Amino acid sequence: EWLRVRRDLAGILAFCYLSDNLGFTGDWWVGDVAELNPSPTLAWFKNCFAKSAVFIDIRDHRYSKACAPLQSRAPFSFNLVGLTDLHHEVKGTVYLSLLDKNGTSMWSETQEVIIPPFENKYIPISLTLPDQTGGYVVTAQFRENGSEESVISRRFIKIGNGEAAYFKLLPKPLR
Repeated sequence: EWLRVRRDLAGILAFCYLSDNLGFTGDWWVGDVAELNPSPTLAWFKNCFAKSAVFIDIRDHRYSKACAPLQSRAPFSFNLVGLTDLHHEVKGTVYLSLLDKNGTSMWSETQEVIIPPFENKYIPISLTLPDQTGGYVVTAQFRENGSEESVISRRFIKIGNGEAAYFKLLPKPLR
């Protein structure tokens, strides 16, 4: 998603998409390559490369050593980045939530957005973090007006020191 919002890139390639079943296939398929069973990673790509989307602009705390744990009960601010590849503005609703390790919503908010064509729309968000330390998932589900489907963005944050377990949010299957 962080590459997707950059307007100076002409394209993004997913290397090792498919092979002869003797080498790497990235994380795109599970099981025998001949059966072409899409993995959750490939299913998330549908969200990442939607024509219009709203992404969360936070580094993933699971893997980045540069991300210090956040403090409980502290204010937390970040941006959403809306984008569209369409030749007209896009209107829709973003449903935000903060999920604990069990998938329970600890905070939620709804934002109406208008995304101009071929531009990024930055939307500031602020919340107060929960008391409980651990792993949390920030989600943004964008639904364009008139659409039945949402485009989902998610980021993992860690509150406090120690081990963090995260809710396993799965994308809608491709099949």
